[in-house]
Amino acid sequence: MARRFLALLLLAAPAGPAPGQSSAIPVCRDPGTEPPAPGVGEGLVSVSSPGSVAETVARLTAAIRAGGGTVHAEIDPARGAGIPLRPARLILFGDARTDAPLMRAAPTAGLDLPLRILVWEDSAGRVRATATDPAWIARRHGLDPDGAPMRDTRASFTRILDAAR
Repeated sequence: MARRFLALLLLAAPAGPAPGQSSAIPVCRDPGTEPPAPGVGEGLVSVSSPGSVAETVARLTAAIRAGGGTVHAEIDPARGAGIPLRPARLILFGDARTDAPLMRAAPTAGLDLPLRILVWEDSAGRVRATATDPAWIARRHGLDPDGAPMRDTRASFTRILDAAR
């Protein structure tokens, strides 16, 4: 029960960018669907993966560990849901070397940590890896996305997400 609550809590994406900011990176949508409502998908980064959900999760978790990070949990949203869902896994991960300085600079950033990547299959069978953009997190908590401590967080995040491709 606690895991299901945690999964639901962590899947709740922020409603939009920090005040006065907008995300330039659109979220991937299934072809033929209507554009999302304003504010939906802002602050998210989504990349396509050539592998299955399981293969993509394996590549991402290997990249996290190779960079010295920790995989805190891998959650299957369908487990115990009682309804059919497309394949998906939520990876919670972090690295104290980048997370701690971020929280020192802006303690409220702890609301967006550990970082999460949702690996999911769309209705056409394509696999995607979607996460909250660290630049969006920085702006949300009043930090410069290009300054310390975000520089290291963004570099690590980019390296990890690239493993999905």
